[in-house]
Amino acid sequence: MKAQTPIRLTPRLSGNFRFLFLSFLLILVQQSCLGPLPSSRPVCGNCEDQNRFVRIEKVNADFLPDVPPPFSHPFKLNQNEWTVILSTIYVQQLKPGFLIWGGKENKEPAFTEEEIQYLSMILPQAFEQAQPDEIVVYALSQSPLSNIFKISTGGLFVKHEDLHIVLSNHRYAVSLPGIREMLWEHPLHSEGILYDLVKGDHQTIQKPNLFEIQPTSLRMTIAYKGLLFGTQGPSTPDSELPVSASPPDHQSAERSIEDNLAILNRLRTQGLITEEEFQQKKKELLDRL
Repeated sequence: MKAQTPIRLTPRLSGNFRFLFLSFLLILVQQSCLGPLPSSRPVCGNCEDQNRFVRIEKVNADFLPDVPPPFSHPFKLNQNEWTVILSTIYVQQLKPGFLIWGGKENKEPAFTEEEIQYLSMILPQAFEQAQPDEIVVYALSQSPLSNIFKISTGGLFVKHEDLHIVLSNHRYAVSLPGIREMLWEHPLHSEGILYDLVKGDHQTIQKPNLFEIQPTSLRMTIAYKGLLFGTQGPSTPDSELPVSASPPDHQSAERSIEDNLAILNRLRTQGLITEEEFQQKKKELLDRL
């Protein structure tokens, strides 16, 4: 009788297991490329939870080489002033196209009302503690579906009279817990560009290179003094805004002269403007009467 060839069982990876295995390897490769965890510290004991945080982080030597530290920290703005600033930041979602992005959706606020309320409450504390070689970072998470997270991460810093805002990831959809954890640990690392910033008054945008292999963070510079004074800033070209776009709600009603004078006096008291700047802006406000 002919001997039968023994059957050898060759292990094969199932589709789902193969996907998880390759995803795990990708996370390990990304972590090794990102290097050690950045040196960060919390702002306060109850300033963060599993879905959001604001922290203070040492600036990496490779971070934003065109705007190196030292930064103008510590820095003081109150909660209402941060609310005004954050409410002026708008984005447009990019439409997918063939090889390149096919266009943009209508503009929308970069942060929800709940996110603005949270950030404007924590940022004053963070910037009062931040040192000239540190940046304030944040992470925000939404869960529209049970197994999907939309992650927004980035950072803020002040240099001279400009507030710099970095949107590393904005509403970036994540299903793997490992990717979410990686973004949570490296909030300045960008995974992909799905949105574009919309230029407004007193705002300057550095356009990212959409053809780079490594995703580039969105960056905006805000002349915060001009924004808070309520003076007229550079107008936004019509070509940069969709026809249906509408201005921010808080800009539809001008602040009173008394409110602007109070903000102006507060900035002088905090040492953010000189006496000469105070008198000049005060005269401009009074000339409107």
